[in-house]
Amino acid sequence: MRGCLTILALSLVALFLAAWFLPPILARDAVEVALKSSGFTATSLSIHVSENPPPLLLLGRADQVHVVATGASVRGLRAQSLDVTLHDVDVATRSFASIEGTLQGASVPESGGGRFSVAEVDISGPTSAAVTTLHLQPADVVAMVLAADRSVGADVPVGVELVPPSGLSLTFAGRQEAATLAIGADGSLLMRAGSLSTTLARPGPDLPLQLRTVAVNASDLVVTGAMDARNLLP
Repeated sequence: MRGCLTILALSLVALFLAAWFLPPILARDAVEVALKSSGFTATSLSIHVSENPPPLLLLGRADQVHVVATGASVRGLRAQSLDVTLHDVDVATRSFASIEGTLQGASVPESGGGRFSVAEVDISGPTSAAVTTLHLQPADVVAMVLAADRSVGADVPVGVELVPPSGLSLTFAGRQEAATLAIGADGSLLMRAGSLSTTLARPGPDLPLQLRTVAVNASDLVVTGAMDARNLLP
């Protein structure tokens, strides 16, 4: 009789441990499958799923899903590294209440088929309208200006300098010209010089990012917008 009780006690302990420690592993695998089926790819990928208590993960819900990746790509958005946390996640429906994180060394697709580089992308806020901040280094801005001018057949400057709070100084052969940066009605980043207005960047339709403000700091260009992060996991 004592032996049967011992076996029963050990069985109950084993079930308790399985119910406590197995759900995070199953949930992590489910999240990885959901990410890959949505088109997310990465050179390396680490996923941590948390819920208190852990057995609730068996219902397909999680307090947080923390994703760390390198060589990541989703919806045409690429990043050398990615560190993002999703909150109040429903794994079954691929939905989450809010998102926060950072992408380093990003490449953003444009509606015309091109791309523009961003040193850092910060995302934070509710899923349907997450505040998204793009930090562009001077070299990124120069490349953007040169590509835009070439695409419309305009004179290409030999020098481009950032001028706070929202301007550029363009150097051509024998002259300099001031330009102003602005956000267009369609959410594109514009450069206005004299009577000319040139589109520098317009995020593509696959990336639900609407640009709203632009500002030049002492060291970089900061563009803010809002993104419907729900479309990142269709």
